[in-house]
Amino acid sequence: MTNIVNITEPIDLLDRYKTYTVKFLQEKYSLKPMRTPKLDKIVLTTTLGGLTSDKNYFKLAQENIALIAGQQPVTTIAKKSVASFKVRAGMDVGLKVALRKRKMYDFLNRLVYITLPRIRDFKGLDKNAFDAQFNYNIGIKDCTSFHEVDMLKMTKPFGVNITIRLKNIDKHEKGIDLLQSLLL
Repeated sequence: MTNIVNITEPIDLLDRYKTYTVKFLQEKYSLKPMRTPKLDKIVLTTTLGGLTSDKNYFKLAQENIALIAGQQPVTTIAKKSVASFKVRAGMDVGLKVALRKRKMYDFLNRLVYITLPRIRDFKGLDKNAFDAQFNYNIGIKDCTSFHEVDMLKMTKPFGVNITIRLKNIDKHEKGIDLLQSLLL
């Protein structure tokens, strides 16, 4: 099997996972079909910092996250009051959205082939960005890298944290192989 992909044609990552990645991982690690690593969900989160008191900016951020993800985000609420950050318990402080199944693969496709190349001075993704539960985390400092966001409406861009949750992973190498075989 080759790793060469013609990126002039659109790539269906779900089809690629089923046809190529599953076979590759089963052969490499001699796994049974139900133990094969796979993507569980992708979670996009953002906090708006000191701009949470501005309702217009919060609504604009909510619309942009909905455009980026393809579904409405959930508002996260502060659990504690922190005087130094001017945050009170019960205030809206951020947004999050979880993507699963087809929307997850479509978002990942847009992220890898459209958004990441648009980031200024992008040097690639870190292989050590796995946390203790073997989730892969990507931080994007400027939301205007996403092609869905209208840059003229954004007064102050916000950052987005993207967490790719993987299942059936017990070491970092399996996660790296899963993502590389899926995306390369």
